[in-house]
Amino acid sequence: MKGVCRIMKIVLCYKEYELGELEKKDEYIFTPVPGSELAKQKYIVPRASMLLSGGTKKSNKLFSEFAYFFKLLDNPYIRSEANVVSGDDEFTNLTKIARLRLDKGSFYLKIRY
Repeated sequence: MKGVCRIMKIVLCYKEYELGELEKKDEYIFTPVPGSELAKQKYIVPRASMLLSGGTKKSNKLFSEFAYFFKLLDNPYIRSEANVVSGDDEFTNLTKIARLRLDKGSFYLKIRY
């Protein structure tokens, strides 16, 4: 796909549902995806309820729902598997976490182009 700029997005998921997409431009932009309402109807999703209400959200600071995943990097094995190095920015670290095969029984991340 020569000459095409693909924007990477990090998808916040809960169990079998995609909740929304995070992208980084000049700021963080979170956009709920169609179907996220089904997750809210089927499950209580308190950690993401603020993020899922009211449409697209923008912030200069990473949303706490995503910052939560940095706790995984306290585990040296996960940090090593993710290939996290000092100097990586938050969005890069999230993409590395999203590439891991982690438990999908609760919240998890995946990548979309």
